[in-house]
Amino acid sequence: MTKRLATPLLLGLALLPACTAPTNTRASEKPGMRLENVMLQADAALDTGDREEAIRLLAAAIEVSPAYTPAYAKLGELQFEGADYLGAERTYSSLTRLEPRVFDNQYFHALSLHHLERFGEAIRAYLRALAIDPQSFNAHLNLSTAYLQLEEHAQSLPFARKAVELDTESGHAWANLGAALGAFGSRDTDLEAVRAFENAAELMEITPELLANWATALGRLERFREMINTLERSNAIEESAYAHERIGYAHFKLREFDAAEKSFREALKVNPDHAPALNGLGVCLLNDFVASEQTDKAAKREAIEHLRRSLRVENNQPRIVDLVSRFG
Repeated sequence: MTKRLATPLLLGLALLPACTAPTNTRASEKPGMRLENVMLQADAALDTGDREEAIRLLAAAIEVSPAYTPAYAKLGELQFEGADYLGAERTYSSLTRLEPRVFDNQYFHALSLHHLERFGEAIRAYLRALAIDPQSFNAHLNLSTAYLQLEEHAQSLPFARKAVELDTESGHAWANLGAALGAFGSRDTDLEAVRAFENAAELMEITPELLANWATALGRLERFREMINTLERSNAIEESAYAHERIGYAHFKLREFDAAEKSFREALKVNPDHAPALNGLGVCLLNDFVASEQTDKAAKREAIEHLRRSLRVENNQPRIVDLVSRFG
């Protein structure tokens, strides 16, 4: 899925002497001025490449003044950039309580939660961000992504559509739209999904995930030759048992049984325990057995061997159990 994707925290770092009232500070100096000096010191530390010192200074400023929002904002930014998503989530959570009507606070809180895979909380935070700025492309895009990651395609769809409306040149937005549409299973939504994936492929780097979703929509439309071509592109990027198995499925639907058997065997070379490929190969071999007027005992034995292996991998397969009981 997409590179885009914030959470609550109060850092408990030790108070640094530099962040207490300096010995040369005049008694009449305002506390706000002292905090501004700390911000300047943090910026100076960043200029020298000392991120940890900047983070310590900002945490100390927050400890001195728990309502000083510039320190939270800068600290959250540094934590997020450093992939400390737990720290960023806590910092932005505190910031959203202090300034709940600031879009960036809500959005980066959501983004940190998203990176932590706390999808339900991320969704609620993205919705709070959109309540402040209903035209945010990034919030719509990431909200649609989070719903897809929860497999809540119907909820994802309106946000995916809005993301495309806001930026028609975003391949990621088109890919999300295709994925959301693909779950509905009607011919119209599958046709729209294929068009969305076509647009995505023109606008973004092609990934196996994009191609797999595209191929699934083509398969539901029974455009099996295009499905095969799409999955072969996926294998050219990164070979997978999934792609080989789906190619085998498409060949089988086209009644190209030798090609189907070959693809299932290729899938099992990548992953010997890939249950769908074991099932596909087993069915192909049973077809060979039946076509031989039940004289090809070797095909039958191999078929049952693969089907039983599939059941060892995944035992909840009533149709495979039935085939084994009938032919075993």
